[in-house]
Amino acid sequence: MSGQLDSPALPELVQMFAGGGHSVRINLISTDGSHGSVTIEDGVVDQCRFGTLLGEDAFYALCGIAGRFMVTRTDPERHRRATVRRGWQELLMEAARLEDEASRPDHETLARPPSVA
Repeated sequence: MSGQLDSPALPELVQMFAGGGHSVRINLISTDGSHGSVTIEDGVVDQCRFGTLLGEDAFYALCGIAGRFMVTRTDPERHRRATVRRGWQELLMEAARLEDEASRPDHETLARPPSVA
């Protein structure tokens, strides 16, 4: 599966694949050429990378990009070190909160909760 993200649509892709219990890698290329990926294993967001960012920080950055995406199946035999500790629903809620916060005209900022270790 591949396509064009005219507006940031990673949350919808994550909801579809994680909510369905799938094992996939979503590769994204932003309109400026930056690359990133989200790996979902059995419905769990397991790894995220975007430039030099890893984990939840990469996930939140990827939620705000438009560009191209390609979804591939993951290799179930390949062992990866998880970079994400939060559940996919929590990631999506936090991404929405951060987007809302960034759109405030007064740029009020609320502290992001600490990463779960």
